[in-house]
Amino acid sequence: MHRLLLFEKDTMAAIIPINGGDVSITAQSIDFHPTELSAALGTFSQFPLSLPTTQITRVSVLQEPTAYLSGQVLLHGTDITVSFAPNFDNEQRKFVETLSAVLRGELVREQSIEHLDFVAIDVETTNSDWGSICQIGVVRFIGGTEVAAQQWLCKPPAKVNTFDEFNIGIHGIQAEDVSQAPEFQEIFAEVTEFIGLLPVIAHNAQFDMTALSRATMFSNIAAPALTFSCTLTLARSMKLPIANHKLPTVAGHFKVKLAQHHDALADARACGEIMVALASSAAISGSLEEITKTLGFSMGTINGTTVYPVLKRTTTLSFVKDSAAATIGNTQEATTEKQSNKKARTARWAKAAVPEVIPEPNLNADPTNELFGHNVTLTGDFAPFDKGEIWEKIANHGATIGKNVTKKTTILILGQWDSITSKQKKAEEYIAKGQSIDMWSQEKLYEVLGLEVELTPPF
Repeated sequence: MHRLLLFEKDTMAAIIPINGGDVSITAQSIDFHPTELSAALGTFSQFPLSLPTTQITRVSVLQEPTAYLSGQVLLHGTDITVSFAPNFDNEQRKFVETLSAVLRGELVREQSIEHLDFVAIDVETTNSDWGSICQIGVVRFIGGTEVAAQQWLCKPPAKVNTFDEFNIGIHGIQAEDVSQAPEFQEIFAEVTEFIGLLPVIAHNAQFDMTALSRATMFSNIAAPALTFSCTLTLARSMKLPIANHKLPTVAGHFKVKLAQHHDALADARACGEIMVALASSAAISGSLEEITKTLGFSMGTINGTTVYPVLKRTTTLSFVKDSAAATIGNTQEATTEKQSNKKARTARWAKAAVPEVIPEPNLNADPTNELFGHNVTLTGDFAPFDKGEIWEKIANHGATIGKNVTKKTTILILGQWDSITSKQKKAEEYIAKGQSIDMWSQEKLYEVLGLEVELTPPF
């Protein structure tokens, strides 16, 4: 499915796909361009090839496109109803906005940034394991303009195919909704084919990229070799005057439509449009990598089972290949960069370090809370919170804290990390042997503890 929206530079015409072809809109006219098949079938026989905009008094939506129904837009002052294919809600919205602008005497030029080519992606998961993917949405942008979009429902990999009420409450997808859907590994080839060689972007990309990496691991298929950027990271760096940097908040700031938060396609589309808006507001042009670097960050990568995040360029994890190249020309410069990155990694490990003093569980805590009576271990980075602080709150809820995963562990909390931690691997080994260990995402822990933080998924 090819979806295109662009403005011809010479004529200032907006070209928008409709059912059976496309239309070009200028201040003077709407011109209809049927496909060869539509022309042969006479689909556009009731349309004039060119309709003067002076004949149109206003435009109204009769039917929004859905997954199954076509959209319908009535051109008042004529007897013409323009049809849009199912799922082409973005194209219909652009058609209505552009034509309305013409009727008001203003023609809005679509943002276009040469070389800004990427695929925006979002995934939804069914439980605390990030690999439990049940929905993927992707939107391709060429020159800063959406040209294609696709969405899949799928069964999560068998090892993590459970549905938690917490996750269902977020996106509304239940087990019966994917009962007839293909397995993750069946649709993943289509996802990678859609992406092709383009870089990808997501809002809190570390979550989505780790989810893809883990889902492929559970499915015994090769992890994708991707480079990616992150609108959450880039938006935070721009010091926007907003309360937080969650997807709906950033979208609202840039006047980007977010049709249905936690629908994978809607979130991916909003993320892509935010990326274009970020670049435009900062007056930056170029490729996704060039814009990411201009804003002070390195691209993240997926390399096998390791996900390297989008980082400030002074702390990039790619120092190994950079310093190797630098050795040819300047050994001292390479050594300095390596030392700088070593300090950065040391600081990251310090954040994940286990505190010395273990707080005692509060035996008078509410026994109905989800932590009471459990043996809880943390793994990964829980910034901006201190692990000692989190330990205190967990213990206050009546749980016993464990520094390591043992046969007593009943809950493992997964904080942010570049790859699967040794504690998580240990927990998975125990689970494989029959031990009952729940793996919680940090956002679920924060919800139970009543902590507010803007950096945790879902966004």
